[in-house]
Amino acid sequence: MIKKRRPGVLLGAAAMALSACAVDRAPTLSHAQPYDGAFGQVELISEKDETALRQEFSSALNRALFDHSVEVESGSSLVADFAVSATSIETGLDPVSRESEATKPKAPENRRPRWYNRCAPDRVRGSLAIFDRASNTLVAKSEGHFIACPGDRDQLNGLANLLVKSVMNQGALAKRE
Repeated sequence: MIKKRRPGVLLGAAAMALSACAVDRAPTLSHAQPYDGAFGQVELISEKDETALRQEFSSALNRALFDHSVEVESGSSLVADFAVSATSIETGLDPVSRESEATKPKAPENRRPRWYNRCAPDRVRGSLAIFDRASNTLVAKSEGHFIACPGDRDQLNGLANLLVKSVMNQGALAKRE
């Protein structure tokens, strides 16, 4: 017995597969101010009512700090705070200046639409700031981002690792015993 093929089902499945998002860019740094010494402990600030994205990023930062031999401990002499956001890649900020000349916004990132990629990707931005508790001053900061399909947070660990690496002075890193 010969079965008839159903081209409509195959075409529908192919169309659904091809309309999926295929954007995946590795995290990159946009700003780095490394710490001038070695540190082995830091207190990571957390809030009671954190969003899901902030909770995910906090976990990723905890893992990255651990991987770089830094203990997260309350009451440490250094305090780490972080920010994370996800916005459409089409959304941007224009720099503002007090000068008479208007400042020019940064050019959008080159992203050519592809026939197989119909999604509007997100830009996930993260920053990590390290403060000295005693002097209440900023001692290190890093900022970075990655571009991915909406809801895709696979690069979050990579971004956290990149931010931790950039604030640390790798040559003088205090190793955990």
